[in-house]
Amino acid sequence: MKPTDIALKCSGVSRTADNDRVVMVAFSRPLTDDELRFFHEVCQRSAPLMLMASEPRQ
Repeated sequence: MKPTDIALKCSGVSRTADNDRVVMVAFSRPLTDDELRFFHEVCQRSAPLMLMASEPRQ
């Protein structure tokens, strides 16, 4: 069985104790290089949206 045969689930997200700008993400299995690149791209694209989501709605 290949690692990619196992369903990928995000099991948790937390901050690191020593740097409040760093988060840790736990997955159900190791990410492949392609999955890691995709995850990075999704994070880059969604970061600006997080600011909009935290602003009060009018």
